Amino acid sequence: MGFSVGHSTGTSGGARGVFITSTAERTLYTGQIMAKLLKPSALLRVRKVALCLRASDELYRSGRRLDMRFFPLGPDSAAAVAEFNPDLLIAPSQVLLALAAAHKLPDLKHLYYGAETLNDIERAFITDRLGVRPDPIYQATEGFLGAPCRQGTLHLNEDTLIVEREPLPGGRFRPIVTDLLRRTQAVVRLRLDDILEPTTCLCGSIRAAVRPVEGRVQDIWCWSDRQVFPREVEDHLAPLIPADHPWVATGHPNGIRLACRNEHAPRLAEALFVFGQPVEHVEYRADMDFPKRRHVRWQA
Repeated sequence: MGFSVGHSTGTSGGARGVFITSTAERTLYTGQIMAKLLKPSALLRVRKVALCLRASDELYRSGRRLDMRFFPLGPDSAAAVAEFNPDLLIAPSQVLLALAAAHKLPDLKHLYYGAETLNDIERAFITDRLGVRPDPIYQATEGFLGAPCRQGTLHLNEDTLIVEREPLPGGRFRPIVTDLLRRTQAVVRLRLDDILEPTTCLCGSIRAAVRPVEGRVQDIWCWSDRQVFPREVEDHLAPLIPADHPWVATGHPNGIRLACRNEHAPRLAEALFVFGQPVEHVEYRADMDFPKRRHVRWQA
C-alpha cells in the first residue's frame, strides 16, 4: 500500500503527534521542500543534506541522488554534523549555536532552522561564524507550513494550505491550518499553538510573510490583565548576553525565575524589572533546554 506511520520529530518534549503518509505524499513533500529551499541551479550542487531532529521516519529518508543523513538530537549532534560536512543543514537552533561555537566548522552552502526560536543576536552570531545565514523553516506534524524566500523572510505555504488567523494581542495570530493536498490523513482546520506575527517583504511573493515563530501560546506571560509575549522578553535580554551563553526566563503567577550563569544574572535581572515583577535567579542546568530550547516560558 505504501503507507508509513511516523511521529513528530519536533522538540517540544511533550506528547508527540502521529501522522500517516503515502508514497505519493512523501515524494511530494521532498519535491516541495527542495523546490522552496533551493534555486534550480543550487539543486545541482547540493549533494549532502543533514537533518538533525528528535527522531527520524520514512519522510526523511534519502533520495537516489542525495546523501541525506539523519542526526538524532543530543549533546554530540553538532560534532557529528561537522564531521559529515553537509552542503545543506536543517536543525534546531541549539544545534546551530553549538556548531557555531565549535572549533571545527562545516563548509555549509545552505542553513535552515526550525522547531526552536532564534533571536536576532543569535542569528547574527551564527552567520558570522558559519559564513551563511540561517533562515527559518516552518515544519510541524501538521505539515510543511512555511519556507523562507531569498531575503530570508518566512512565507506561509498558501499554495498548498489554507491558513486562517485567530487574532492575538499586538497584531499576532494563532494559525488554523487546512492542508489542500494530504489525503491519507486529513488536516482540516487544525488549530496550532504557535504565535505568528505578520510582516512585510519586498521579494514579490504573494504568499503571506510572517516573522519566525516566536513561541507558543503557552509561553505567554500573564499577570492579571497584562500579557507579555516571548519576543518582548527576548528583545530585552538577548543584547545583554553572549549569543552562545544559555538562559531561560520563566514567568509564573508570583514573578519571574531567571536561569543563567552567575556573571550574567545582575544585568539580566535588572532588565527583567521592566515587567514589574520580582525576579529570582537560579542556577542554569543543561536539561532546562533539552529536548527543546525555550528562552521564554510560563509556569502556571
